[in-house]
Amino acid sequence: MSRDFINKLDQQYISTHPELVRLLRKGEGINDLLAWDADTVLLKWVNYHLARVCIFFEQ
Repeated sequence: MSRDFINKLDQQYISTHPELVRLLRKGEGINDLLAWDADTVLLKWVNYHLARVCIFFEQ
């Protein structure tokens, strides 16, 4: 698959899943989110959920 095709899929996925805005960190905006490739989205998704699990176990 070409990288252009994958980037188009990434942008379509992000636009159909607005809950991914939760992955943004302080200082990041929607344009940053749209610029992420699939690997970055996956990494941020995993880190987001790991952070939530840590908060859960600390309580």
